[in-house]
Parts: sequence; C-alpha cells; structure tokens
Amino acid sequence: MDYLNTVTLQGLVMSEPRFGKTQAGKAAVNFKIKTERNVNGRVYTECHNIVAYDRIADLMEASDIECGDCVHIVGRLQTNSRTSCDNNIITNVEVVAYQFAVKEVN
Repeated sequence: MDYLNTVTLQGLVMSEPRFGKTQAGKAAVNFKIKTERNVNGRVYTECHNIVAYDRIADLMEASDIECGDCVHIVGRLQTNSRTSCDNNIITNVEVVAYQFAVKEVN
C-alpha cells in the first residue's frame, strides 16, 4: 500500500514572502497563507506556513507574489520540532510546496 503526503491549499498570502538561501546555497522562500471554510454560515480561518526550495522558490520570486495575492499550493506536510530555552518542545507544521500558481482574487 502506498501512503500519501499531499496537500492542496488555495488562499491569500498573509505575510510578505521572505526569499533567501539555505546554508547549502539553495534558493528558499517562506510565507504564510490563510484559508477559510464556511460551515453553516460561520467562517473558520486557518493560517498555514509555506516553504519552497530550489526551482519553485526561484519561480515564486520571479512571479513577484506579495501579501494579498491568491495562491494555489500543492506540496507535502513537514513537521519540525525543537526545544525552547525553558525545555518546552515546540512543533512547527509547514507545507513544502512543489507546485504553485497565482490566481485571480474573486
């Protein structure tokens, strides 16, 4: 049996993308998007951390995505954990994008 780790999100960019390089010199970008769902007239909003590397990060930079743009992201979930200075475990879940498109805002 194959197990899948695939995520598809469409939402609004909430933070200006931060473009840079990894320690190995690869292109990298991270930003947040918000998604909404409507359940019985009530809107639920969620925020998602998006990261991309290499060619996808370069394409995102060339696309000039910015806060307020609607983006379609396809990627995989990745979980990172670290220990804070007061010995609490901090877990971060992010979507590592491998496809994206900028959409018209409706």
